[in-house]
Amino acid sequence: YTVTYVYEGTVPENAPAVPEQKSYVLGQPVTVADAPTMTGYTFSGWDKSNFTMPAKSVTITGSWTANEYEYTVEYYFDNVIDNDLTETATAVFGSQITTYADKVKEGYKLDKTENLPLTVSAVEADNVIRVYYVTDESKTKELSYTVEYYKDGNKVEADTQIVSKTVQVLQQSGFAGAGVTDYAHQFPIIYFKRHILQGH
Repeated sequence: YTVTYVYEGTVPENAPAVPEQKSYVLGQPVTVADAPTMTGYTFSGWDKSNFTMPAKSVTITGSWTANEYEYTVEYYFDNVIDNDLTETATAVFGSQITTYADKVKEGYKLDKTENLPLTVSAVEADNVIRVYYVTDESKTKELSYTVEYYKDGNKVEADTQIVSKTVQVLQQSGFAGAGVTDYAHQFPIIYFKRHILQGH
């Protein structure tokens, strides 16, 4: 009589070969082969343990299940990671991840991606997709501020100026300069105090 090993279900590519078929006589002890192993898959185990050979041939079966592994999507803005945006998920070994959630912020644009598409491996540290955004110089905003001049504590109305400036949207709104006492707001009033005004 024969003992035959068979894989059931979907068999992974490059799975170990099944143990070779062997012949036994009635009543002979049969030691079942060790369960095979394969990276990225779990083997169910053979459906029989050691037994005494009956008066018939025996087929021993087992099956493979693909494991799930974690993968990560990281987001970088001007090469600085934003950990609050990092995503993790799981996927079956060998599957391909081809998409990611776009998390572009105002003032940035997509630069590049790394490890996309990602083939999920058994080493979770390698299962990382990186998405890089860079400053988008074409995204601008208008800032304006008022400059007021004072003489001896009195405002000189004729010298008041409103200045406008086009800047990239990520640029801070402050305007620094000599004599500036208030530049904290998006549309600040900047005061210059002149003790002597020529021609006024």
